[in-house]
Amino acid sequence: MSDTKTPRRGFLGKGALLAAGLAAGAKADAAPYVPENKTGPKADLVTVGALSCLGHMGGLWAPLINPSGKNIRETGMIVTHCWDLDPTAKEAFGKKFNAVPVKNHTDLIGKVDAVISSDYYSIDVNHKMLEPFLEAGVPIFINRPFSTNLAGAKRMVETARKYKTPIMCTSSFEFTRDTEIAREEVQKIGKNIQGYSATNSMSDYSTHGIHGLYMLHRVVGGPLKAISYRTPDWKKPNGLMTFEHPDRDGSGTFYGTLQHIAGGLTNASFKVWKGSSNYFEQWWFWERGPFDRDKFMWIPMLIEMQRMFVTREMYEPYESILEKTLWYLAGFKSHLDKKGGYVELEGFDEEWKAPIYPSSNTFDYIREYKKYFG
Repeated sequence: MSDTKTPRRGFLGKGALLAAGLAAGAKADAAPYVPENKTGPKADLVTVGALSCLGHMGGLWAPLINPSGKNIRETGMIVTHCWDLDPTAKEAFGKKFNAVPVKNHTDLIGKVDAVISSDYYSIDVNHKMLEPFLEAGVPIFINRPFSTNLAGAKRMVETARKYKTPIMCTSSFEFTRDTEIAREEVQKIGKNIQGYSATNSMSDYSTHGIHGLYMLHRVVGGPLKAISYRTPDWKKPNGLMTFEHPDRDGSGTFYGTLQHIAGGLTNASFKVWKGSSNYFEQWWFWERGPFDRDKFMWIPMLIEMQRMFVTREMYEPYESILEKTLWYLAGFKSHLDKKGGYVELEGFDEEWKAPIYPSSNTFDYIREYKKYFG
């Protein structure tokens, strides 16, 4: 659990919840963050601002949050406002999902309960773009991989911690039934873990290889001493990552691997050895089509977002978000700077910057984000 239960500028979904929190002795040294629109027919839904209108938000999450046609509401959220650097995308999103476009991204503050920042291409400027929301105490989901460097990641976490703002940066892999099964088995093995191997289907390391990393962080966790990532090209499969862990009893070292593959019958697998040639194996069988992805990937993650937006309790501590970011960056550095050799996590260069996968959009988001946020 995080330390975000008593926010400096706390969000509480409705007036009744706010009153309950104050009655229970909640303390704050500033006026609570309560958006202006918590009246009327939407008062019982968590209002969300879309910070980016394409990608995951436009194509995957908003259709589930704001259902239309024969689709039913499966979350307690509703997207009411939106912003995007591309005016055309912003207007189209607003029309499609009945959301109000705002001129400036900070105009979302005060109008919504929480914000979902879903654009991969903003990762180089997230620490600047999201700072006003973190300072205002607005709960925010930040799409992976969080930041292109550790310095930017630490800046976001330090600001969030200072203002007790709950944040979340996860992969949908983390919320599958299969991940939880594997995690429970690893916890049962405890100090007897001898090693593990995993697979993850991906398009490129930065946008989808990271799913396997986040899955392993959830299943196995740290501590971790070093990472290697050997591949001819991070922009496409295949590739092999190796993870060097100190033994859980402090007596030595054990290793894990993650192979980035493409296609196949599943999107991931995990096998852990626990001594005397015994092992446990788990496969992820939820990629048969859109229905599976909605029910077993996206909706569980959206519900966890909603829980954080309402309770201000984070899915994982700030330190875990930084740790996942470090794993991701160290893998990149291994490939780019070490030709697949090990990169020690201790003393990692905080200013080292990972590349961004090239955008195929006609609107050059990477260039425009840098121009807008400096």
